[in-house]
Amino acid sequence: MTRDPIAYDHYLRGNHYLAQRTARAVRLAIAEYDSAAVRDSRFTEARARQAYGYALFLYYGVAL
Repeated sequence: MTRDPIAYDHYLRGNHYLAQRTARAVRLAIAEYDSAAVRDSRFTEARARQAYGYALFLYYGVAL
């Protein structure tokens, strides 16, 4: 977890978008997770969720 409230806010926004499971929303989620990880490089949960977003693209066969 992170102690940076802005990074955590990006993480929560990413979770909101990822739950929608549309291509547009997953792209937004990946961007939010990236913003969270940039703010706190030790925020591994954000990178893990970002990887999950990329995996969803592969699973659904959506082009990035």
